Amino acid sequence: MGRNIVSNRMRGVLNTLCLEKPWKLLSVFSVFIFFIPLAIPTSAQAQYKYDYEWLFGYNAYPDGINPYKYFAINLVSFHSNPPDTIRTPLHGSTGTSATVSIADSEGEVLFYSNGCRLFNADGSMVEGGEVLLSGPTYNEFCYIDENLRYERYPSWIQSRFILPMDSKDSLFFFLFQRSEWTHNTDFDSPYPLVNFDLHLGWIELAEDGYIMESSQIILDQMFAIGNMQAVPSENENHWWVIVPPAVELNNFEVIHLGPMGVDTIVTFFADYSETPLEGKWIMSNGSAAMSPTGDRFIWWDPSDTTGTVVLDFDRTSGQLSNLRHLPHPERDNYVPSLSTGGGGAAISPNGRFLYINTRNNLYQYDLEAGDIAESKVHIAEYDGFRDPSFNLETSFFMQQLAPDCRIYMSSTNAVSYLHVINHPNRKGKACDFQQHSFKLPGNHQFGLPYHPNYRLGTDYPVCDSTLTSTWFVPEEPEGQLHLYPNPAREYAVVGWTDMSPVEIALYDMSGREVYSNRIQPGSPEYYLDLSGFSAGVYVVRLRDREGNVAVERLAIL
Repeated sequence: MGRNIVSNRMRGVLNTLCLEKPWKLLSVFSVFIFFIPLAIPTSAQAQYKYDYEWLFGYNAYPDGINPYKYFAINLVSFHSNPPDTIRTPLHGSTGTSATVSIADSEGEVLFYSNGCRLFNADGSMVEGGEVLLSGPTYNEFCYIDENLRYERYPSWIQSRFILPMDSKDSLFFFLFQRSEWTHNTDFDSPYPLVNFDLHLGWIELAEDGYIMESSQIILDQMFAIGNMQAVPSENENHWWVIVPPAVELNNFEVIHLGPMGVDTIVTFFADYSETPLEGKWIMSNGSAAMSPTGDRFIWWDPSDTTGTVVLDFDRTSGQLSNLRHLPHPERDNYVPSLSTGGGGAAISPNGRFLYINTRNNLYQYDLEAGDIAESKVHIAEYDGFRDPSFNLETSFFMQQLAPDCRIYMSSTNAVSYLHVINHPNRKGKACDFQQHSFKLPGNHQFGLPYHPNYRLGTDYPVCDSTLTSTWFVPEEPEGQLHLYPNPAREYAVVGWTDMSPVEIALYDMSGREVYSNRIQPGSPEYYLDLSGFSAGVYVVRLRDREGNVAVERLAIL
């Protein structure tokens, strides 16, 4: 049975614009006979799916006039496994480092923003969201040409996002920072941008669609560029928003939001006296992460060998506490142009493993270890692959946990590939990090949409294991698959003839999928890391773009 799932709203966009077969969806489950959800009830399929569709892209022309066909606003839909990737007909940008999009509670893309304006899913502007800010920076970067291609408000990772404030999709809060170039201000800062205030826009559902009221300033002071984190409060329909301090300060502001706006602000003054951070300026060149359980806040800064700040968090009181410091993973071989780049951070769905990256390296830390710093594992070094479209490096940038329990990583250039940590709950290299393994329809620039754990405090898990746990009966193979060694212990090399596979999957003898990943188009073979798998007999399946499959048994000793 084939399963092609795209939101009704996006189908409407495509149909309205009269595009002729604008995308070709793969028959993802062409060899699957039936499906059995393994982890969550059926009712969960229509709840809290605000992160099930990601919309992001840059420099996208309207269809028919794009001279390159490289750039696009991409839609990644996590309603199926592997996720559907769609080149949308939308034009303009969703921003660069700071990218905003959110779906409704059923997982259909609803809003996106480039920091200049707020858009509906069809590309029309939300009423009241036509002009978000003012000032020299806004005037310089937020302009309307006929295509909106390059328009975006400059900022940094996690500097703006949208939060649902009820379960009926009738009220959303849009938080966004106002920045100015430092040379246009009276402030002395080593960072080129300075943040002045944090805005809150109310997006309400009216009879004719959504309307955004004029934004309010809810934090009128200097604070970090980006690196904000949101976490549901213990109170229903309430959120905590953690705002790190500006480079020379130590005050973390923790804002409690309810349907009526700001309830309270809790200030935490970090004591760096017992850490190497004393007297240093934390540049906020990296990113922050929140544990899926909401009890731990991470702030990773790769600049000047700063390292990572780890803090405990109380969702009842909003208090941060128990400050710990992890040294920069490359402090002993620090290269400014490489060690200061990247700056992504994410935490595994089970809350145990922290992943941080520099421009060329990915590291894992065990947050349950007695000495977190000593638990560091080097997962991978950038392999040098370049995107053929512009011959740009696909080095490492930001990370985001997705609804399919994988962590996706973007690159520091305008490329069409994402890196993927397929099993982030596994220790060490068993996490299965695959570089440039997820191909997008079009190039985008740097960022991924930031999404907190919308399902925290509900009956639903942080991510949906049914997206990676399916049952199947293999059909007659239509290509040839070769495995060696077989039986295997630590690894197996997968080869093929008469096909060009784009996906590999591994199943145990009960038919349960235990591994899946994309295969780079044109690859001559695939290295399958078997560490972490129990001994037994498995089935390896390859699939190409046309839905053709090849299967072979693999014995793991």
